[in-house]
Amino acid sequence: MTNIINLTPHELIIYKDNEVIEKISSSGIVRVKEENEAIGKINGIPLYKKKYIKSEGLPEPQKDTLYFVSLIVSQVNPKRQDLILSSDLIRDKNGRILGCSSFAKL
Repeated sequence: MTNIINLTPHELIIYKDNEVIEKISSSGIVRVKEENEAIGKINGIPLYKKKYIKSEGLPEPQKDTLYFVSLIVSQVNPKRQDLILSSDLIRDKNGRILGCSSFAKL
């Protein structure tokens, strides 16, 4: 069985057939370092080009382990095959995300 480690600040709730089948608490948070490059102004308000540099706090790959991360963490680490994202989001009647029913990789 594959170990899933949740590296987002939110509890990961997984659904199957509209039923919760698993909840995975956060085991830490991976952050992405960013830089802003000034490129102009819009109506006097600064406009920046945002560059995402690297992730901080992402563990090294481990055998039989996948890391559930945010989209931006996955994008900054394109060579990592052990990163997964949520897919097929489950929402409440107000559109608030409750969980997911599948995973995705970039």
